[in-house]
This record gives sequence, structure tokens and C-alpha cells, in this order.
Amino acid sequence: MKKTIFLFVFIISIVGIFASCGTSTKKSDSDSKLIGTWVSNEDSKYELEITTSEWIDTYEGKNTLKAKYILGDTCAVSITDKNIQSGKYITVFDNSEIYCYFIVSATDENLELSYVGRGNTLSFSKKK
Repeated sequence: MKKTIFLFVFIISIVGIFASCGTSTKKSDSDSKLIGTWVSNEDSKYELEITTSEWIDTYEGKNTLKAKYILGDTCAVSITDKNIQSGKYITVFDNSEIYCYFIVSATDENLELSYVGRGNTLSFSKKK
């Protein structure tokens, strides 16, 4: 009888652990603050537009990069990484390059990204 109760409690515990480990596709509030057009505080000719699925760099009105991105708790290695849906890192996938940024802060008006590897911080203000 004790073994049966122990086994039952053990199975319920394992099921609970696996259920809590599932990934969520719901974007957090801070992730939704990334969406929009941002103007660089260092160079007003540089704009960054982030949509729900694309990262678009523009310099002097000309697109310089249009790429897919994903958000995650770490830098991603592939655009097909399905375990990453939300987090403090944004990984941008150009044809042959991968760029990863730590999201220092994201508010309705300001965005700060730190380029992983270099450590320089890019500061933006929301375009009005």
C-alpha cells in the first residue's frame, strides 16, 4: 500500500514538473515594447524597425538589413530554435550572419541593446 501511494505521488510530481517546463508562445509585456520604429541616439540617420517577426535596419532612408529574429533567455544558434519564445536576448539572423543583443532595457519610449561579444550598447528613442 505504501509503495502504491509513493508511486502515485511520484508520478503526479513528475507530471507537474514536465507540465511546468513547457514553453509558452505568449510574448511578455517587455517583449511587446520592442515592436516599433526606433531612432539611434548616437546617429539620427540610423533607424531600427522591429515588427513581430522582422528586424529592419535603415540608414539614411535605405534598408541595410532585413532579417528574422527570435527572443530568448540566451543567444540562439538557429532561427528554427523552437524552445525560445521570450527573454532578455534578441538574436537576428541575416543570410550568413547571426547577431545577438542583450536587451538592457525596453520601455515605451527608449530601447537599449548591448551587442554580445563587443559589449557596446546601442541606445534608441521611439520614433514619433
